[in-house]
Amino acid sequence: MSKAIFLGSFNPPHKGHYNCIKSVIDSGELEYLGIDKIHVIPCKQNPNKSKFHTSFVARYKMCEALFRDLIVDGKVVIDDIENEITPEYTYELINFFNSGCDKMIGQGFWWIITVETLQELFDGKWKHSEELLHNNFIIVYDAYDCLYNIMELVKKHEMCAIPIKLKNRVNYHSTELRQKIKDGQSISDETNTEINEFIKDNKIYID
Repeated sequence: MSKAIFLGSFNPPHKGHYNCIKSVIDSGELEYLGIDKIHVIPCKQNPNKSKFHTSFVARYKMCEALFRDLIVDGKVVIDDIENEITPEYTYELINFFNSGCDKMIGQGFWWIITVETLQELFDGKWKHSEELLHNNFIIVYDAYDCLYNIMELVKKHEMCAIPIKLKNRVNYHSTELRQKIKDGQSISDETNTEINEFIKDNKIYID
């Protein structure tokens, strides 16, 4: 059985992230592709963003809280690999997996990305974009009813990619949630009560 990976800052993780993974699971594509588990991988540091004020451990624990039911069901695991090898760029992590050095992921994994990430890769905005596009199996979740356009791009660029329709689109962004917390507001609706309480107890995002 192969694995799928879902990368992100998760700063904080929210129901938009959950909805993406749940949509992929409910699509039935995992069984078709022989994928038995999705590895949610918080990044150590995003090279395109300023240094996180939130520790890796805190974001890891919040991911555990967000995806808890899917973890219990055996569909998802929160993976701390970036805390161990600390890659600077995504392609370094991807190459690490493709090398077969990671026994949990192994070769032949699928990479779950957004339509926005796909377009950024097409536009060359990521380090080694072409390599990332053409050397990997990709699942693209579509929140904008653009499956036809995605498939046209996939054919044009001769990629190995599968689009999946996102259910119950949720327009949450971590930047907006951090601002709400600074303003003293709850984000239980956008995350869950456990994450909201964890943030309050640990005084995260208040600076």
